[in-house]
Amino acid sequence: MTSSTPVSVKTAISEANYHSGQRQLLVRGWISRPDLTAQVRILLNDGTVVHEGALNTYRKDIATKFELGEGDNAFRFVMERVELPEGAEPTQVTAEFLGLEGESLAKTVRALSVLGDKTYKVEYLAYDRPSRLLTIGGYYLPDRPLMGMGLRLASGNKVKIENHFVYRDDIDNRTPMGRNLHSGFEATVPFVGEGDITDMKLLARFVDDSSIELPVETDNILFNPARGALESVVVDRLNGKVTVAGWFRAYEAVTGIEMSVGGHRLYGFPELRQDSELTRKLGFRDVSATAFSYNLSLEDAFSDGPLADFTACEAVATLYNKSDALLNFNLPSKKVKVLDAEMTLCFFDERSSTFMVWGRHQSRQPLSHLQIATAQRTYGNPKPLVIAGAPDGNETTNWLSIQTVNGVVGPAQKLTYTLSGDDGEAMAGEWGFIADQLVFTAPGALSGRDTKKILRAYLQHNTAPRHFDVPLVCIVLQGSICTTGGGNERVKAMLRSFKNAGYATALIDRSEPWELTASADVYRELMPYCDAHLMLTNLVRKELAAALVERLKAPGKSSHAAKVATWLDEALKKPRGNSNKNDGIFNRADSVFNGSAAALLEILQPRIVITEYIWSFELHDLLPPGTIGLLDTIDVQSLRYEQFRKARDQFGNRAVPVLEKFSVSHNEEVKALTGPSSVIAISRDEKDHLVEMLGAKKVVLAGVGVEARRMEADNTGPASVLFIGNNYEPNNFGINEFIENTWPKVLDIVPKAELMVVGKVCEAVTGGVHASVKLLGMVADLNDYYRNAKLVINPVLFGTGIPVKTIEALGRGKAIVATPEGARGLEDAIEYGALIVSSSDEMHFDIANLLNNQREREALEKKAFDYACAHLNDDIVMSDLMNFIETKLYYS
Repeated sequence: MTSSTPVSVKTAISEANYHSGQRQLLVRGWISRPDLTAQVRILLNDGTVVHEGALNTYRKDIATKFELGEGDNAFRFVMERVELPEGAEPTQVTAEFLGLEGESLAKTVRALSVLGDKTYKVEYLAYDRPSRLLTIGGYYLPDRPLMGMGLRLASGNKVKIENHFVYRDDIDNRTPMGRNLHSGFEATVPFVGEGDITDMKLLARFVDDSSIELPVETDNILFNPARGALESVVVDRLNGKVTVAGWFRAYEAVTGIEMSVGGHRLYGFPELRQDSELTRKLGFRDVSATAFSYNLSLEDAFSDGPLADFTACEAVATLYNKSDALLNFNLPSKKVKVLDAEMTLCFFDERSSTFMVWGRHQSRQPLSHLQIATAQRTYGNPKPLVIAGAPDGNETTNWLSIQTVNGVVGPAQKLTYTLSGDDGEAMAGEWGFIADQLVFTAPGALSGRDTKKILRAYLQHNTAPRHFDVPLVCIVLQGSICTTGGGNERVKAMLRSFKNAGYATALIDRSEPWELTASADVYRELMPYCDAHLMLTNLVRKELAAALVERLKAPGKSSHAAKVATWLDEALKKPRGNSNKNDGIFNRADSVFNGSAAALLEILQPRIVITEYIWSFELHDLLPPGTIGLLDTIDVQSLRYEQFRKARDQFGNRAVPVLEKFSVSHNEEVKALTGPSSVIAISRDEKDHLVEMLGAKKVVLAGVGVEARRMEADNTGPASVLFIGNNYEPNNFGINEFIENTWPKVLDIVPKAELMVVGKVCEAVTGGVHASVKLLGMVADLNDYYRNAKLVINPVLFGTGIPVKTIEALGRGKAIVATPEGARGLEDAIEYGALIVSSSDEMHFDIANLLNNQREREALEKKAFDYACAHLNDDIVMSDLMNFIETKLYYS
């Protein structure tokens, strides 16, 4: 409250506190005309004058506001042992400013804050004579912001209390500043030659540079008491364990420790060790400090095991000497870490303001949505999680969230999250600063490109403990699951099949962040079938491998882990591949990738491992003991080389420009396939060929399945024809031949027809193309293009394996025209009438006919979809593989 006089004097009392226990009165204030002021008189509400003195403080803010000079413009009076009239209640104070001639310049009044005995309390005071250490602890609830605390000893020396914002969840006092849970203080200070130990004061200094002294009651001082502390308590419900770390030091023998967490008795024996470093750090003499720790499963630690409720989670420890309790000490619930959920990896694409977040939570809590926030700002509504269908009994649920946010997200902002369920249950956490995540602006362009940060992020995600109560199948792909191609579609089909059959599933590949965000919709569809996606990025390829070597060399690891570490360490020292240039398979094997994948498998411990392509052969010598290993050939390489050589002889160098890169001999392939215990063939023809090479017991057939989703053409749209392909010699030659020789004939019959070419095959289209040919390149989602196409073509003229792109089109219920090579291995579908097979010379007639004949096209679409549903679903094409694995898993 302020007042003014005819000479325009502004005044105020900034603070007025009375501590009833000490009878101490503190009053602070200021005046805008210090040049006219001689004295300040302080009066109580009954008119009693308790102090009179000159201005004694300079306040810069007042000087700036009123354009004053450097002299004192304020006052701060501390009046000790203020005697109040009997029965009087001090409710307010008055500051009267007296002029140079004793006249009254101004008066201002302020209500008095009365601080009672509950404002502070010294709860613990002890002296350790051998160590000459004084320990003090308690709480203080001031009415203004506190800057620091200390002690004034009998010698007059002042010592600092380092910890004066200690969390206290038992404080229920209220001060003018509101409830203060961080009101505790504690300190251990040297006490040598400081005089009478019973004569000391507690000092408090505030942000406005004011201070106060508080008496310390020393009647209950303890001498040479037991000491102890809980440093950390972690209840990890994600991994089913509890860890505790603490220490104690006592002059009497400690014969037992009793602990509870959240009111639940903790069973088991702690590990004890004399800690000389801690003893030295704490300044103890005579008796050393003893460190203790627990590292137990939840089942062993608590009678209720993982079902125990840890909502209120204070941890309490008690030291015993036989039946006598020596010391109780605790860790407040706020400092006890209960791990029910965690984010394991976070990407942020600045181009699209898209977050991609992976994490996991404890399965007993049915969480379904994620809310992201930065700097206290939430982005939209909570978004649904993409959750892998966890088999019954799994303790953790893995999830993915992809969210696009509006606005600028700065690197200095802290990322927080809230997981919630439909029943309103929620849990929250922090995930560090945006700058600590993997932030990128373009392919390969990471913000800051901090190798240590990238390594830390991937290592944490890839090595996070994962436990499954059903057999785990892990697929290893030496490439990115985000790229198009038959091999990747096959991997997706396998993940679906195993997941639907009740297995847990994992994928190890080398997907990069920008690939994942660019194909977010497709990736989102895959993740319900993948419990864990581990990524061996090329960003930190060698650094990640080296970190995995160190992880496997850690004390307590198995001899097999040491074998993998040694192998990978050697791979890091050698150039990629084998030195023999004639061994194509051995040169194309990426030993660092294979060794890194083996290291992750050692951590993951799956029951079944399927590696893709023959280049993964060396990984099979490194699988964990007892693992069922299969190598999925996808292509028989020596057979492909022969087919490509014949195609080059027939069509010229244009068909296969560089034949040498496919050079693999029969003997070389047999040598590479000797290591894996079993191999998978993609088609019946290739199975027969592999049986001749390796024997029938080692080979199993797994065809290519498709998740049937009918996409009927928009008959009102243009007469569009679709071809989808990767940058691969049969595709490249086939589409170039089609555009050059067949497409002009189609346009002669259907002038408004258009050809949509999708995928990396566009990079290989040579020569000029007609305006009706649309080279679309890589697209985020193929479904829109399937939906808009009147029909799909596969014009390849040579190849091996099975035409995956034809199978995909059947699963979409599309009318298909293919060459005989484009329908290779699909004789049943041809006989069923699910697609039309034409020679390259006649293909244009069938394409034009279907474009012009809606009824015939729709009939072909129906047959295609019916055939896919009946013959190409995952259960059917993967049945031989499932039976093969279950026989080895349960009956071998």
